[in-house]
Amino acid sequence: MPKLYSNEHIPTQVKSLEEFVAFYNSSTVVSAESLDSFFSKLKDTFHSAKRTVTSSEAIVNNLLLTRFQTESVIKDINYIDFKETTVEVPENFKGKYIDYLKALLEIAETLNSTTTNTLNHLKLSISSFMNEYKEDKVFTLYGTSYFQETEKELKENKKLLKPFFPTDSRSVKAKVSSVLYTLKDVPELYNKAQELEKLITFEDIKKANRLASEASDLIDVLIENNKNSSVLLKNNQTKKDLIFAIQIAAEQVEFQNYIYANMTFLYAAIQKLSEAILNHKTT
Repeated sequence: MPKLYSNEHIPTQVKSLEEFVAFYNSSTVVSAESLDSFFSKLKDTFHSAKRTVTSSEAIVNNLLLTRFQTESVIKDINYIDFKETTVEVPENFKGKYIDYLKALLEIAETLNSTTTNTLNHLKLSISSFMNEYKEDKVFTLYGTSYFQETEKELKENKKLLKPFFPTDSRSVKAKVSSVLYTLKDVPELYNKAQELEKLITFEDIKKANRLASEASDLIDVLIENNKNSSVLLKNNQTKKDLIFAIQIAAEQVEFQNYIYANMTFLYAAIQKLSEAILNHKTT
């Protein structure tokens, strides 16, 4: 992999979008190779999200089919006897399901609108830069303050989730006592899962990914312009703002898809918990 910067005293390699932005912000001249590497990683981020997310509709339907039966037997189960039962959980998960659902619901309140608005702002930012930017004229990038607010929200949302995935243990099993306070949690899990499923749907994900594809197409044009003009190699604040905007938009798309995938994994885990409750009742 090429060095991040053409300056010989900065031998760092590109390892992540965040790392590239940090170094881009500290340099006055960058290499074409480093920009190519950044844009390649960026497009991978946009496109990998589209490839990995599938609809949770079938999983949610299966979950709700067992709701009445599961809730009807809870009153006859002694939690003390049941709490040592081992159940499947989302990979690396640690915490109580009800608390995790509350965190996901808080994030979901603004996730779709933030993702959509961020991508629309990015498209306008790239277009205005390509059409209006001149090296010898003062230029303020469209939407700079908005991307800063998006970054702030992203950090807050990731902080909300961090306690539930503290280590990369690869663990996929836990005792019931690890995920439930009591069996009274179960009806509320169903209620909140239904709330969450309405806040972020597969159609929302597809809409955001369509916008991401449109933004990615504009980035391709930006790449071609840079090959012809080298406009991005000589750095200034406007270009730093542009690179930052692109990075934040990619992170936001990735995060929205990550949340939807996590929702799906949680629905499946609640279904496994329901099966364990029904099996315990029959033993």
